[in-house]
Amino acid sequence: MKSQTMDLQCGYYVHVPFCRQRCHYCHFDIKVLHPQSNASEWLKQYETHLLQEMQHLAMQYSGWELQSIYFGGGTPSRLGTESLVRILEALKGHHRLLPNCEISLEINPDDIEDLDFERLIHAGFNRVSLGVQTFHDPSLLAIRRPHSGQQAHKALTKVPAFPRGRSFDLMLGLPHQTLQSLENDLIAIETLGFEHVSLYMLERDLPSPIDKQANLLPSEDQQAEWYEFCQAKLDSMGLIAYEISNFARTDFQSIHNLNYWNCGNYLAVGPAAHGQIGNLHYQNEADLSRWMELVRQYGSGIVQREQWDSHRLNSEKKIQGLRRETGIPLSWLSESEMSRLNPFLSGKLLEVRHDSICLTLRGKLLANEIFEIFLA
Repeated sequence: MKSQTMDLQCGYYVHVPFCRQRCHYCHFDIKVLHPQSNASEWLKQYETHLLQEMQHLAMQYSGWELQSIYFGGGTPSRLGTESLVRILEALKGHHRLLPNCEISLEINPDDIEDLDFERLIHAGFNRVSLGVQTFHDPSLLAIRRPHSGQQAHKALTKVPAFPRGRSFDLMLGLPHQTLQSLENDLIAIETLGFEHVSLYMLERDLPSPIDKQANLLPSEDQQAEWYEFCQAKLDSMGLIAYEISNFARTDFQSIHNLNYWNCGNYLAVGPAAHGQIGNLHYQNEADLSRWMELVRQYGSGIVQREQWDSHRLNSEKKIQGLRRETGIPLSWLSESEMSRLNPFLSGKLLEVRHDSICLTLRGKLLANEIFEIFLA
């Protein structure tokens, strides 16, 4: 990558590929740490190579300030408290963190007992995202989550308040899921006092073991009805939609994700990580062993670099902007684009608000069809 010397702000993504087991809906590049897989050595080697890649990246972007840091995966909490703190401290040594820098950590309920939250908060972690998906035991069993609903609920009561809040991952479209089980999940979220909820639809674009349970999955019409139900319920709880899948209390929106939807700059490290600086989009090797070999040889695991032209950048900006509740300014649209969007306006999938064009509630469910307008 080309060296940068100017001072700029960006996000920073750290990808941690480890999981205790593979969930049945998962098609990501992960490393399952079985008891017989020499887990401690894999974790140690990962950290060593991650620190090396971070240092390599810092030499090219040393003047950049971080507005957010996000530890995602996989299951970042599998690293353990001390490793997470060491990685964060190394990042602080490489880059200046802005005073309000948001530092997020994804955690699975089954790792909560093993984490020292006081230590993590003292080190600077100020936001956590809990990958629960549901408290409904038949659904958890069907998707092969490593915890029961009761175990997850009990564990979550031990997660303290974080300055930038606690986020809850909730999935729609799971096997055995019902409107009643979904309502029970929302009641539990309200009782636990979460400040943020990410509401995801089960994705079935790629093959996964969940396909064998197709007869147990709710219909698309049911999922659409449930999404509208969830939005109304979350709104009544004070968790207001600010993006298609994300709801937050006032001042608890995810700074890191907002940067994505604003097409901002972000650096990324770790296997399978993607980064974007200006019109440069890069991708790291996904396989853990091959990524480590590349880092040893070259300092970085990058295997693909792509320079986006202005058309690609503008299209991406419009697509990501439409994901947000505030939509995009009408002034961004050409006459041709506006003409092609008119059917969605008349069909009440889009609406104009204060000189901006926005998705309606129904439009959010068919957003991908609308986004295709900008890919032509």
